[in-house]
Amino acid sequence: TQTTTYSANETWKIAERIRRLNDLGFEVGELSMSRDKGGTQVSIQPKVVDAGHFSRKIMRLTGMDVEENQARRMMNDIEQYRATHFKSSTPQSIAAHEWMTHVYQPAINAIPRELRGKLEPAEVFHQLLEHRWYMAENAGYDIPSDQVIASFIENVLRNKPDEQSFIGKAAEEVLGPDTSDMSGMAGYFV
Repeated sequence: TQTTTYSANETWKIAERIRRLNDLGFEVGELSMSRDKGGTQVSIQPKVVDAGHFSRKIMRLTGMDVEENQARRMMNDIEQYRATHFKSSTPQSIAAHEWMTHVYQPAINAIPRELRGKLEPAEVFHQLLEHRWYMAENAGYDIPSDQVIASFIENVLRNKPDEQSFIGKAAEEVLGPDTSDMSGMAGYFV
């Protein structure tokens, strides 16, 4: 739970540390930047959080209703954006609004129209952040957003099947042809 410090130009290392903290059940309690003779440093202070914390926080800050893992990844990206673009005293709500305007929405808008049915926007962004992290880790340095988005579209998104909706479909279409004896499931369908 101690504070760790990284160079500000190594955001992929910062993202890796945040991932490890999240896997252990921690959130970034504070992400702050400082400048000294050695350059700009980012410090990370972890804190313990309860289940559903990230989803509630994203809903409050952006209005998006997303799954917990998506919300966690988005909150981490918002905090990184806040630390690199604002003073530490800037309210999280302002940073989240700017992040939505300058990071999230442009990334979603960059998806070609014919590929927009592949994944829901929040999942597109979640996977885009994952792709960015892998690209940076492999390269050993941060990759510009436009290159990450282009790579994600060509190497990940184009290969995915379209998401399908099951609303309004018959049980046979969803569950397969062997749904003739569903008597044991009568209590599940109201």
